[in-house]
Amino acid sequence: MVAIEFVEYKLVEGADINEFMKSSDDMQNNFLNKQKGYLTRELIKDDKGTWADLVHWETMEDAKAAADNFHSSKECETMMKLLDMSSVVMKHFTVEKKY
Repeated sequence: MVAIEFVEYKLVEGADINEFMKSSDDMQNNFLNKQKGYLTRELIKDDKGTWADLVHWETMEDAKAAADNFHSSKECETMMKLLDMSSVVMKHFTVEKKY
């Protein structure tokens, strides 16, 4: 069953948006695209400066394994430095019905 990972966060004070977008692209190309079960990702933002990643995975196990790997991955270091880690909220959901 497809799993959805929702990660909400803010950037550190003074973070450069262009640097963040490049780090997001790098993380996507060098880490996320290579993870088992990865399907799609959307990077979204609200009008108050809160960002979120909406990631679709083949299974919940794939989603959780990638989340564990993210924190120790060299490819994700730059992006992690730009995130206010105290603001990060990660949730995993299973798709129960698709319309």
